[in-house]
Amino acid sequence: MAWDSDPKIRDLANYSKKHGYDRAVVIGLNSGDGTFSVTTYGVTAALCKNAAKIGDEIFNLIADGTINTEN
Repeated sequence: MAWDSDPKIRDLANYSKKHGYDRAVVIGLNSGDGTFSVTTYGVTAALCKNAAKIGDEIFNLIADGTINTEN
């Protein structure tokens, strides 16, 4: 995987390595203003692409309201 300077991805890479995951997807939710983000990581370029695809699907499900993130 190419190095990425985004601190969220770097932290997720460290978490993944520590726990033995080859891909990871994190959903960050902010109840205060209803914003959210999806961060993905994969050990190889192919796994990174796969994690990003999964992350995009999750993002779209939240954005269109299929997954309700309200309290």
